[in-house]
Amino acid sequence: QKGKSVLNTNRSNNLIDIYTSHQSKVSDKWEIYLTEYDRLFFPFRNKSVNLLEIGIQNRGSLEIWAKYFSNANLLIGCDIDKKYLNLKYENPSVEIVVGDATTDNTKNTILNYTKEFDIIIEDGSHISNHIIKAFLDFFPLLKEDGLFIVEDLHCSYWKDWEGGLYFPYSSMSFFKLLTDIINFEHWGIDKNITSYLEGFAQEYNLKIDENLFSFIHSVEFVNSICVIKKAQPRKNICGKRYIVGTVANVSADPLQVKNIISEAPNQDNNFWSMIKQRPSENYLVLLEQMQKKDQQVQYWRNVANSMKNKSNINKVNTLKDNKLINHNIYQYIKPILDNTIKGDINSFAKMPLISIIMPVYNVDPKWLNLAIKSIENQWYENWELCIVDDKSTNQETINYLKSLINPRIKIKYLKNNLNISGASNEALGLATGEFIALMDNDDELTQDALYEVVKCINENDAEFIYSDEDKLEMNGASSDPHFKPSFAPDMFLAQNYISHLGVIKKDLIDKVGGFEIGLEGSQDYDLYLKVFEYTDKIYHISKVLYHWRKIPGSTASEFNSKSYAQEAGRKSLENAMKRRNIDANVLNGKYPGTYKVEYRIKDNPLVSIIIPFKDKPELLKMCIESILNKTTYKNFEIIGISNNSEEKEIFDEMKRLKNLDKRVQFYEYNVPFNYSDINNHAVKNYANGKQIILLNNDIEIISPN
Repeated sequence: QKGKSVLNTNRSNNLIDIYTSHQSKVSDKWEIYLTEYDRLFFPFRNKSVNLLEIGIQNRGSLEIWAKYFSNANLLIGCDIDKKYLNLKYENPSVEIVVGDATTDNTKNTILNYTKEFDIIIEDGSHISNHIIKAFLDFFPLLKEDGLFIVEDLHCSYWKDWEGGLYFPYSSMSFFKLLTDIINFEHWGIDKNITSYLEGFAQEYNLKIDENLFSFIHSVEFVNSICVIKKAQPRKNICGKRYIVGTVANVSADPLQVKNIISEAPNQDNNFWSMIKQRPSENYLVLLEQMQKKDQQVQYWRNVANSMKNKSNINKVNTLKDNKLINHNIYQYIKPILDNTIKGDINSFAKMPLISIIMPVYNVDPKWLNLAIKSIENQWYENWELCIVDDKSTNQETINYLKSLINPRIKIKYLKNNLNISGASNEALGLATGEFIALMDNDDELTQDALYEVVKCINENDAEFIYSDEDKLEMNGASSDPHFKPSFAPDMFLAQNYISHLGVIKKDLIDKVGGFEIGLEGSQDYDLYLKVFEYTDKIYHISKVLYHWRKIPGSTASEFNSKSYAQEAGRKSLENAMKRRNIDANVLNGKYPGTYKVEYRIKDNPLVSIIIPFKDKPELLKMCIESILNKTTYKNFEIIGISNNSEEKEIFDEMKRLKNLDKRVQFYEYNVPFNYSDINNHAVKNYANGKQIILLNNDIEIISPN
């Protein structure tokens, strides 16, 4: 009828009617909740519903749910107030759990009633921490198409409830982020959901289960309410793209992507996708630093005044390089630090000349000036800078070079453009130092870079030294710190993780013939691969000593799988495999700047696979059948060792598997469980293979290779 709502005309006893006519225990809901709940709950109304409400105040809502869901199986109300302990309800479907829903004990009590719910309503303390934890704990208990509802989210804008309009860790902020997470497949960056929510995990000491979020189908907001619907992960992705029709007069593009699965374009170069923290989180960190600045200044003044030994110096430098000391605060201690360092340098037994080679081509003088100033400001002063201009066409670059008058700077101007490898070799020709440091013409060194290198040479007799590094944004801000491992030769075959700062004994560079012409873009990767074939005195300095500037178009800011640098790196690895007489195929890796070396197996050695187990026939079946069905390498034997098995089913399964394939054998070793002892016994008495695999029975093989 005209003027009446759909709820009133199409549904008898709608929620508002039931609610407003209620006479018993008090309940308190906003009008918008009731109209939305009638819409959301209508599909569940005549079903055998399991409902959980966290926070029940005067308990009236449970009586109303019992009227609305007349066929309800279980209606649980959970509240922390102990007054509920002695209260009873006439309706047998209503149960009360008294306790804090954020604790494991209370959750386990709820689970004693049922392991799954159709509807969960979070109406507890309204404190952000409690709401988020309740969602993480109870959302997994929802059935397929179940609803998790958060009430009174307006509290997340208020300070007393751990909120605020711009507070990054409010409950509202958390549920807003879920809208990003349901679009996870479109991010286009190598970032997982756990790291995306890391701020909440740290702020509230929460454990984030990434699997939970794949079940979120939708997130719906109305005033003060958030509704999260659950569905199987396969229903939460875009899936196949359906395109119908055959006539495309305007654009034929849709027909070309028919049946293509959605795949996001790589966003590694998108500043707004690669920010490490959300802006609001980063602002919070900066705010804390500002509040602590006065105390920090006084603290570091005291450290500087008491500085007498190397350990304190190293502590200060590490904190500075990792951006844990404010730059302005560092200025208070720098003079004392400089004087102490100079005294330390004089104690070195070895004071080698470091030749820094720097090919130059059309670089903006302002970047070149910053690069050279960072060298001139080095604490360690026994260096020379060998610059080769690769026939620059930018007159400003030439003019700047000609203005340099430092006697420790050597400059050569090439008559022909030789590209970076040729120009670097020419720079090597100028070098007279015992060690060579590689540096780009627009990057910067930290003041202690050469000091740390020479200290490493003195302490370790090092022949190849590399450090950690970071990037410099165009505004001079540091970003993307790269903290590297000690030398890892196999990892280095997957990517040039060493990069900068690289310092090499000149004798080694002479021995391998310098830089390879034709491998420009990865010429340093090729050089390192060759040098590593002649030395194992390779040392990593766990400090950021090199700032790599992200000039648009440079490798520091852009690197894609089709670039010339990518192919040059692959060719460098290919050459290394040939030099080392290794039979392998070199492929591009999954990400730009990475590679995969696929080794070809020599001979056909027998491999012995040892599998200890006790009972669990279903696991043993899965494990062994996955090996037999999927493994393409066929020369193996499987040795199963039963340790005190008792079930008849396991012995039946052992017999079946043994008959299934002659490579499978079983033995009993019934001693008190000791994993080492069981494997030692199997290898000593039964294994015939040249190689041994120690495998657990709960492992499933999924890759044929």
